Amino acid sequence: MKRFSAVMLVVSMIFCFAACSDSSKDEYPVKIASYTFNEKPDSVVCLSDSVADILIACGYAESIDARSDECTQDEISSLPSVGKKAEPNTQKIIELSPDVVFADKSLDDSVADKLQSENITVLTMVPARTTEELTLLYENICSVVDGKITGSETGKNKANAISLTMDDLQRLVPEKNVVVTACYIYNAQGTAASDNTLCGKLFSYANTVNVCSHELSGNNMLNALKLSDPQYIFCNTGVKNQI
Repeated sequence: MKRFSAVMLVVSMIFCFAACSDSSKDEYPVKIASYTFNEKPDSVVCLSDSVADILIACGYAESIDARSDECTQDEISSLPSVGKKAEPNTQKIIELSPDVVFADKSLDDSVADKLQSENITVLTMVPARTTEELTLLYENICSVVDGKITGSETGKNKANAISLTMDDLQRLVPEKNVVVTACYIYNAQGTAASDNTLCGKLFSYANTVNVCSHELSGNNMLNALKLSDPQYIFCNTGVKNQI
């Protein structure tokens, strides 16, 4: 009986080992848009502070090897900087020879083209407008650094947790008879978060009226601010002094 149990244990261990091996092989390739990652990246440069937030929140801070000046999170503040996220020092990035560069729409096209010509993959992430897009964004980013099974599941779970937290916040924030008005300004050119963006939807979670609910920019947005005179204006770091 003991021998039978021992044999069964060995067989079970073999099957478990085989399952783990297969699972590891199944993690890659990962396909994001027109790019294919055949293996886990050894080196990652993160230019986007938003993407850095996602990687850190999902436990992948150690995957980042270099950052932009805008990535000031404590977890990666000691990493070397490659300059501004919109116009980084391309030579520094080329010397690092990363497998992937995470950027956002602020990255200059000429910089992206230069890096691509050096066979460096540049992933430009678009801001999420809905909770579904937020989940997909988290899944895509995490799958690149940790595989389409483990990474994707990690990103999905974190995004779902954030959505649940926001739902809880909406229930906890008391409704008031007094209307609270606010807005979120992205840059000094006057681009604001409208209600069709995830950022703009956060105002409703806090029972606050977004005075820039429609897509406005430039003088139109500034005129809207003058007319509505919001009680609170939120903006990115550094934008306050510019506006």
